[in-house]
Amino acid sequence: MNCSKIVTAFLGIALLAWLGVATAQQTPEAIEARLKSTGELALIGESQRIDMKFAREGKFAELDALAETYTREHSRFPDGRSKLESLFGVVRFYTNIDMPVEEFAPQLEYQQKAWRAVNPRSALAAVSEAHVWNKYAWRLRGGGYADTVSKEGWKGFEEYIAKAEKVLLDSKDYADSLPLWYEEMISVQLTRSRTEMDRYYAEGIKKFPWYFQLHFSALTARLPQWGASVAETDKFITDIATKEGDPMYARLYWAYAGQAGLADLFKDSRAKWPRMKKGFQALLKDTQNDVWTANNYARFACMAEDKDAFRQAEKIIDGAVDGWAWSGSTSYPLCRKLYGR
Repeated sequence: MNCSKIVTAFLGIALLAWLGVATAQQTPEAIEARLKSTGELALIGESQRIDMKFAREGKFAELDALAETYTREHSRFPDGRSKLESLFGVVRFYTNIDMPVEEFAPQLEYQQKAWRAVNPRSALAAVSEAHVWNKYAWRLRGGGYADTVSKEGWKGFEEYIAKAEKVLLDSKDYADSLPLWYEEMISVQLTRSRTEMDRYYAEGIKKFPWYFQLHFSALTARLPQWGASVAETDKFITDIATKEGDPMYARLYWAYAGQAGLADLFKDSRAKWPRMKKGFQALLKDTQNDVWTANNYARFACMAEDKDAFRQAEKIIDGAVDGWAWSGSTSYPLCRKLYGR
């Protein structure tokens, strides 16, 4: 289970309560009930908890301090994922935009006023606001190809993506102290200017080389859905991995498989299993045999028809099968039948 999603879920429940922005469609109780139904709450471990008192007590200054601490200390969970990314998920996953803008905009304004009263130069508040407008722009546009978007969809998209960009540009002199600012700007520039997107990506990764989520954000522009060839994607990934090693090669092709929705990574891309395998083995060593990583190692080993690697991963999993890591043609029961002990 993705631990950042788990922490995000718990923080989101508390955040809605103390911001006073819960709605009939998405109350803290409804969210908690949904999370219980999926089993996520039961999977929260003590080592993966963020101190909840800041959210429960509505302490914006402490939330800002957490963001600064996680940035300064490069804080990560046992599986290597960033705690800063998880903290950002407080707003990212639980801002309800499934309603007319006239209804959620006042809620956002209330949140921002309360936050800025405590800290007028809150980087986390600025990035969170920009993300809401970015997310809403995409809701209006829809997720289809460009030629399927209506005129009204494009008009709404351009209006709110520009709003997100303005929030980011107006806050850059203080908010780019967090890598989250660059992550959001890369997303905003995806449809506005590829040149600007790559410029912000280069600036951000130079400033925050430890925050590999910036690689994932820039990888989005190298998806087939955005007109990229498998050669372009492979060059992007291998160039990064040449500098950062096999673990990053594994992480990036792992991310690419998910973002591109590939049923078989090794047939539909130029990913090389021997290098991914080395990368996963290094990641497992670095994360002390993290079960989430092991589940994904097993899934890709199954795709590659590598029985020995699958069994190595299965031993680490030891029954702790994570359904989030498995899908379709690489379901765990099928792979275990083919390659298990």
